Amino acid sequence: MRKQYIILCIAFLSQTGIGVLGNAFLTCLFIFVFLRGHRLRPIDTILIQLALVNCVVLLSKGIPKTMTALGLMNFLDEIGCKIVFYLHRVTWEKLYKIMQSEESRKGRAIYTVIAL
Repeated sequence: MRKQYIILCIAFLSQTGIGVLGNAFLTCLFIFVFLRGHRLRPIDTILIQLALVNCVVLLSKGIPKTMTALGLMNFLDEIGCKIVFYLHRVTWEKLYKIMQSEESRKGRAIYTVIAL
């Protein structure tokens, strides 16, 4: 395996790992605040949803890209590939709706295009 593929694999793994850990930390923090009896603000529920959706996006794209960088081109069968693609599409749609609802709540139109 070439050196650049190993570096790429380490980069994908570290981005996925750090992202999932950060999102898990945020989710646990908000759960802890909620269980202590504090009332969550509306922005807190939006942030919890964003953290969970971002975690699913990281897992649905980070792991396949890492496996591809390792040289495993066909590690998912047909159903697994469809499930990963479906999860990625659904979470991006949810992310867009969360952002759109937040912007409309503030009274502004959203003109942001999210592209991968």
